[in-house]
Amino acid sequence: MLGVVWLVVPLGSSGSTTVLSDGTQVVESSRETLFDSEGMSVVALLAVPVLIAALAVLASRWHRARQARFVAGGMLFAACLVAAASIGLPYVPAAVGLLVAGAATPQERIVA
Repeated sequence: MLGVVWLVVPLGSSGSTTVLSDGTQVVESSRETLFDSEGMSVVALLAVPVLIAALAVLASRWHRARQARFVAGGMLFAACLVAAASIGLPYVPAAVGLLVAGAATPQERIVA
């Protein structure tokens, strides 16, 4: 959800003032979204945390769901650290949530 907000909510603005020869001032301002400034490449970047979380959700059907959730949480946390200067920190709660979900998932039972 956060990634969608970043795509459509204006995050930057710019402005300029031009003085014409007769002394008239023309002021122009604009706002741009992350998608406007970065293009389609940012969509792929913002989709990575969603895909990692989706893998953890799909893991509920696997017999190694606990390990899959820990791996997904660790991957998302690592991605948060790598991207901490830009989009990483807001995804830390999702990474912690995946790690907690992994801890709350019962261990698989091996039937002999």
